[in-house]
Parts: sequence; structure tokens; C-alpha cells
Amino acid sequence: MKKHLSFLGFMIIFLITSCNSGKPDKSGFIDESIKSQFILNNGKYLDVKGLILAAPDKIKYHPKGYLVVLDSKQYDYLVQIINIETNEIQKLVKKGQGTNECISAWNISIVEDNIWIYDFSLNKMLLLRQNPDDTFFEAEEIKIKERCLRCVAINDSLFVGTPCTKERLAYFNRQGDLVKRMAGFSTKADKIEMASPNIVFQTELITSSNGDYIALPNKFIDKLEIYSVAGEKVCNIKGPDNFDPKVKVVDVGIGKRFPLYPRYFTYLDVNVWNNELWTLYSGWELQMDSPNKYAKNIYCFTWEGIPIRKIKLDNDVLSFAIDNRRKKLYALIHSPKIGIIEYDISKIAI
Repeated sequence: MKKHLSFLGFMIIFLITSCNSGKPDKSGFIDESIKSQFILNNGKYLDVKGLILAAPDKIKYHPKGYLVVLDSKQYDYLVQIINIETNEIQKLVKKGQGTNECISAWNISIVEDNIWIYDFSLNKMLLLRQNPDDTFFEAEEIKIKERCLRCVAINDSLFVGTPCTKERLAYFNRQGDLVKRMAGFSTKADKIEMASPNIVFQTELITSSNGDYIALPNKFIDKLEIYSVAGEKVCNIKGPDNFDPKVKVVDVGIGKRFPLYPRYFTYLDVNVWNNELWTLYSGWELQMDSPNKYAKNIYCFTWEGIPIRKIKLDNDVLSFAIDNRRKKLYALIHSPKIGIIEYDISKIAI
């Protein structure tokens, strides 16, 4: 396996690489342009004794055979780790503001078998490690020195987040200190004087398996951004619906808000399988009478932003995880009942 970029190597790349590569944006894609399309209609609820979910937010696969579930609505513990083979459950990360506690766990990143949880409210990364007896424990917490909406681990000594500043990305060392800010926004954001464009143009956030690339699927615009770890823009691709919401400037007396209108839900989650980027896509417009609808479509890309596959699910799901060892896809579902759905993806050639 290719080794993760070391902190020293990362700093050298910073010094010799421009933050803007000058590469043109890819024009975009539509469903009809994707030749490889699959329908998954074999979903079944995962039967895990003792699993109680309130309103789960995220699910990720741990390469040693675990599912990691974030459930911020739980009153006691926010993280549940499920052993897929034994169905045993371990609850971690107590809800609170103390050491090794979180108020709202927003996202998960798993690097070298270590689980990193980011808490936006407390602005910290929490590390979960595995004991020799296979149980997990809260090992360390790191205060990120700048407010970020999302933050993930590139490796165990370097983090990247979407900061509440003018820049798209910010990098932090193992102590949580700011290393560098880089990458900008589209012309649409540049034309409006807003303090934190990342709040308006929110994204999911993930890194490639080798730590060389960073992907930002936008949550309210159907746009996928991919950068190299040094901040070079690889692609900025539109599709499949080509939504074009406008930024409204709303004076609220003590300041201004910048909502997007119309309001769409687009990319809701993202995962990595081998050298592919898998994104969960919704594509529906939020209206006052809209039901709770999530997403049925997964679009798969290369790390150059080329769409290579569409997968349609038979259920609306909120988040998903890929078990590349058993060739299973697990998804969080809220209707008709809250739970985890399991799909067989062994016929999808990677």
C-alpha cells in the first residue's frame, strides 16, 4: 500500500506547488452519459440484537469488520460500533462537554484502523483506538484551533477541514494548529461579501485511501469538487441535474444571512472504495410541504472526477458504508422503520 504523505513531505509540496493549478473545470454530466448502471432491490434490514437507533446521521465501515454509526439524537452515547460477524455492539463517546465527550458528532474518518470523530460544537477531533481484545476506547482528543464545519483525518498527523473563513480548505497538525489555508470558491461566492462561504456552500468531506486527494461533494448544489492534498484543483464538475440556485442576501437586523434559493438537497454522503469515489445523491427540492425524503442514487467517480457508474437503491437512505471484503453495502434508513439496510454488491465489478 502506498504510504500516507508525511507531514514534512506535505509542507514541501506546499512550498513548491501553487494553490491554483489553472486546470479548466469539467463541464458536467447527465444520467444518460453513464454507461454502467445498476439497480439494487435486494435490501434487507440488518438484524442486530440490542441495536437501538434514535435518528442516526452517519455510518462508516471499519476495515476490520465493524460498522461505526453516529447518532447525535441519543441521550447517552453518540457512537455505536457493530461487529458484523458477532453482532456485538459497543457504545462510546458519551454525550456532554467533558473530556472524550461530544455534543454533536458530525462526521467520521477512518485512517490506519483508527476512528476519528469530529464535533462541530466543541470544535475537536476525538480518536478511538482498538484494544488487543478488539474493543474500542476513547484514546485522545485534539482541539482544532479554527472553527470548521467539517474536519477529517488525512493521516494520523494531519487533518483537513472546511473553515468558517474565506478559504475552502484549512489544514491542521496533530496539535490542532493551523498549518495552511487554501483553495477558493466559485465566482458566485466571490461576488457576494460574506464572512464564511463554507456555511452557504456546505459540503461533505473525504480523502482518498492514499491521502493524495480531497473530495467535497456539495450538499445544496449538484457540484463535486476534488483537490489534490496540496490544494490544486483537480475538477469542479456539475451534474446530474445542473441545479443553479441563487444566493439571496437577507438582512436580519443584527447581520445578514445568505440562503440559497431554490433550496435543493444534492450530495448527502460520500465514501471511498479502492480507487473510486462513491457519492449518495438526492436531487430533490426542499419545500414547505416536502416529506422527509433522502436519496436513492449513488454516483461513482474516478479521482479525476469522471463519472463511471450509477447505482439506484430501492429505499431512500441517509448515509451508507461499503464493506469491500464481504461485498456489502450498508445504509441508514428512517422509513418505514429506522434501521440499517444491507445490500449485496458482489455483481458490481470494480
